[in-house]
Formats: sequence, structure tokens, C-alpha cells
Amino acid sequence: MAARAANPNLRTVLTVGGWSLSGTFSDVAASATATKNFATQVVAFLDQFWIDGLDLDWEYPGGGGLPCNHVNANDAANFVNLLAALRQALGPNRILSIAASAETDRYTVNGVNYLTQYAKYLSYISVMTYDFYGSWVPYTDFNSPLNLPGASDPQRPAGNLQFGNVQFSIATAMNNFAAAGVAKNQLVGGVAFYGRSWGITAAEAAVNGGLFQACNKAGQDPKNATACPPITGDQLDALWTDPCGSSYVSGVWMYTNLRSQGVLSTPTTAGSGWTRTWWNFAQSPTITDGSRFIAYDDTTSISAKTAWIKSNGFSGTMFWELSEDYKGELLSSLTSAWGN
Repeated sequence: MAARAANPNLRTVLTVGGWSLSGTFSDVAASATATKNFATQVVAFLDQFWIDGLDLDWEYPGGGGLPCNHVNANDAANFVNLLAALRQALGPNRILSIAASAETDRYTVNGVNYLTQYAKYLSYISVMTYDFYGSWVPYTDFNSPLNLPGASDPQRPAGNLQFGNVQFSIATAMNNFAAAGVAKNQLVGGVAFYGRSWGITAAEAAVNGGLFQACNKAGQDPKNATACPPITGDQLDALWTDPCGSSYVSGVWMYTNLRSQGVLSTPTTAGSGWTRTWWNFAQSPTITDGSRFIAYDDTTSISAKTAWIKSNGFSGTMFWELSEDYKGELLSSLTSAWGN
């Protein structure tokens, strides 16, 4: 209430789900009774705490999230029913949004494009245009590039192409959603306040600043030859056990720790022992110390990506997540790019 009093235009939205909490969305969406109960409970909770809307982060209808998530062949279609019930319960004015995978193909099943059906009930769709590449691919790459490599740029290794030899970028994903029939004023692009890391050798670090180089295979799991051995990220990257029982480190470097741990001495300057490279096509920096390679975002890349989202007619920029910023540097770049 104090925040509302200080910011009369503030609107708050409750998010349900996420990578680690999408296990039973499929069951709720498949049951008319469970869907109704969920919608009723959501409205009661929002009313109790004066919250303006709901965001559903189902990762993902039809599978592709954690391997122990419940999955139904009709998930994509059932999601329409769930959103319809929520919109009816919330009324026309409250916010209802989803966080969507950047892969539009996840939402087309048996030739049916469900994105346009979702959009009928939604205020907007937040497209998660990050986590495109990480330690699950065998070559170093970008976490959240703006564009694909041009003809004169280093080319992405075939080993990093996923889901039918697809390459990912913010521009590709956002344009694919628009091409799928979702209005641009319902599409919000995502940017990352963190980076992802790979272990590399000094010889690999000397080529293209370490970009598109094979990860150091020492310690690789023989059962998964396409994934890189786990490498610990920043000082907060501890061993984590997911809901399916698998334990691992993430390799994530929060921007705040890139700054506070001396990887970056300024927002755009490498710290001692590190070498930074700027990539125009990706509008992203990378950095290496000869044994680690980090693909991340800084003030310049956040500004450039936000400016692209705005200039191409999309409705907004979202980010993951605020606590990973350093003294408001990235947030300031984002809001300035919107002219706020």
C-alpha cells in the first residue's frame, strides 16, 4: 500500500509457475473443475492483497521443461480453456499475461496455431528472449543475442543448433511471434540482467575472443556428450537440486557480481585479467580470462536491445531480474532507451 501511495500509476502482477514450479499446470488445465477452482482462488488472492493481475509462466505446454513435469498431448489446447476461465474470473480490466518460450513452434500443434487463441484473453505476452544458449550446448555462445550472425561474422557451430537446426535471437523470436498473428502491441521482449558461462582452454580463448569455441571437455558426463561440464558461475552460484532430483550449478553470472567481483571494472570495461569483446550483430559483449567465457549483458547492450524493441513497434521490455542489477545501472539503461 505504501508503494501504491508513492506511485499512483503502479500496477502489480502476481506470477505463478516458472522453470521449477510448472510441474502440475498440465493437470489443472486438463480439468474443468481444477481450472475453475484455480481461477476462483486466484481472484480471491488478488483481491486480498490488492494485486492488479496474474501472469502465468508455464514452462512449457506439451513438455520441454523439467523432465518430471506432467505433460498432456492436449496441453496447448487446454491452455486456451485455462486462460478463458481466468479472463472470465478476472474481468476485462485486470491484467492477464503469460511468459512464453521464444520458440513459437511450441504453441503450434497438429497445424493449429494456439498463440492467436491465447492472445484473445491476454493483456500481453512476455517473450523470454534469453537463455538461448548455455552449458547445455557444446560451444560457447550468446545468452541473448539481438540478431543472428551476418555473412562477415563468425558463424555459429552446427553443434549449437537446436530444435531442427534453429538459430535463436531476440529479433528472430519477436518477429516470429508477430508473423504468427500476435499483435505487436501485445508483445513484450525480454532482456537478461545476467550472463552464462562455459569453461574453455587458453587456446580457445585466443580465437574470436572465445566465441563459438568448444567448451573444455574435462569432467564431461559420458552419458551426455553434447553438454559441457558444469562450471560454477559467480559467488552465489551454489549447487542446486531441482524438483526432479537432479543437482547442478547453473554457471550464471549476475550482472551485480560481474561488477562487484571485478570481472567488470566499469559497466563496459573489463577488470584485471579479463578481456572483453563487443559483437555488433548480437549487440552483446562477451568476456574471458582464458579459462572461463561469459556471455552477458551490460548497459550498452540493454539499451540497444530495448531501443530495437521500441523502434520495431513492440509494446515493452521485461527483464529477469531486478536483484541481479548493480546500483540500478541496467535498469537505468532500459528506462532511458524507452525515453522514461
